[in-house]
Amino acid sequence: ELPDRSQSAPSVRRLRGRKRTIVSRHFGLVGPPETLSEIADDLELSPERTRALKDEALHELAAELELALTA
Repeated sequence: ELPDRSQSAPSVRRLRGRKRTIVSRHFGLVGPPETLSEIADDLELSPERTRALKDEALHELAAELELALTA
């Protein structure tokens, strides 16, 4: 069993719902990395919607990082 690496990514823990699930699974934080198509199938979303949620989540994480760096 692979370790849950989401604990080493505290910003990811702040994401909510599907965004957190998508980012964690796509980048291998809770197991082996998965494609957006695989995640979309499991979540019963279109691949396009899954990509859009991933992009939104990454923008949120980038904004949080920017705030932390300017504080």
